[in-house]
Amino acid sequence: MNRYRIRISVDGKRKLYYIEDQENYDIVLLPSKYLKHKADANRSPNTVRRLALSICYYLNYLDQTGTELLQVAKKSFEEQSSHFGQFLYWLVEAQPVRFNELQRKIGTITYKALSRELKEMEADGLVRRKEYPQVPPKVEYSLTEKGASLYPIMEQMCQWGMEHSRDK
Repeated sequence: MNRYRIRISVDGKRKLYYIEDQENYDIVLLPSKYLKHKADANRSPNTVRRLALSICYYLNYLDQTGTELLQVAKKSFEEQSSHFGQFLYWLVEAQPVRFNELQRKIGTITYKALSRELKEMEADGLVRRKEYPQVPPKVEYSLTEKGASLYPIMEQMCQWGMEHSRDK
C-alpha cells in the first residue's frame, strides 16, 4: 500500500488538493501549500490535479526507496540531478500495469478521472493500452516509445545543468 494519497476538498466551485500521509493521517504541509498556491493563482483545475498526482507519485517513490524529502532538498545540484535521473529510470523500467493496480498506486483517484487521464495520454501517444480478449476483461498500460523517449531529453537536461553549475 502506498503511504501518500491525494485528498480532495471542495470549496465552493473549486477543488483543493492535499497530500495526506496515510500512516498518521496528517497533511504533508509543503506540497499541499504549493498545490493551494497553484489553485489560488488561477491555474486550470486539470493542471493542479496533475501536479497533485505527480507529487503524490514522487513521494511514494521516495518512501519506497527510503529517502526523506528533506534529504533531497539538502543535496547539492549534482546529487539532485542524479537522484531525479534514478527516479526517471524507475519510471522507464516500470513493467506494464493493470488499471486497478495503477489506481491503487496513485491512491485517491476516481475510476472516471484515471480513465480520462489514461485516454488523454494514450491519445498523445505516451501510453499504450493493451486489451486482452478474456472474461473478466484484462487491460494493461505501459509507456510507448514516445513516452520513454522523454527520458534521454531529461537526462541531457540534467547533464547540461551539471556542466553549467560548475561555471559559477
